[in-house]
Amino acid sequence: MSSFVYRKQVRDENAVDGHAGYPEVQLEIIAEDRRTDPVEDGYDLIIRVDPAPDERLVGRRFLYDERMIVAPPGTIRPGPQTGGEVCVVDAVLLHTTPPDIVWQVGMDAEKPIQLWPRPVLRLSSLLMVRDAVLAGAGAALLPKLLVADDIATGRLAYWGTHAGPRVEIWALQSSRRLIGAKVRAFLEVVETAFPEKIFTTTV
Repeated sequence: MSSFVYRKQVRDENAVDGHAGYPEVQLEIIAEDRRTDPVEDGYDLIIRVDPAPDERLVGRRFLYDERMIVAPPGTIRPGPQTGGEVCVVDAVLLHTTPPDIVWQVGMDAEKPIQLWPRPVLRLSSLLMVRDAVLAGAGAALLPKLLVADDIATGRLAYWGTHAGPRVEIWALQSSRRLIGAKVRAFLEVVETAFPEKIFTTTV
């Protein structure tokens, strides 16, 4: 499981509630940011953010989230350009981000703004990207669940919500295994915790 998903979403109280509902199930949660393999690493279930298609894995999507463009405090967000030009901004990107990516920023009733993120850093995890933005490296496109607290406290400036596909968070297991009782019980707890399947904290 990604460590930021656990810290922001699963949390200890959900684990306690799950144990109360299923006292016969022993729950062990390992939170790490490396890419894991449920078979090789011996996990019953893994949780991934925006997982790529993988025929070795099956599962279900249990949470949606928005993508937000954030920047260091005091950084001025470019305004709409005449003629539809794309604004260039210094950015921190995941190492898997394609070079031709363009951010579509929607701000309430304003005309959407197109931003071309010029990479100053490419990093391997969302947490590293967030930390680099907090350190002043540049703007970034990050899930709301990762930056909502930073925006609320003024540690990050909110430039707008990305007008593209939402973040998807999936619970996955090996396609070689049937869904066991303990996996089914865990999924029931998770889906009870997020009945609307969307992260709802406001910024």
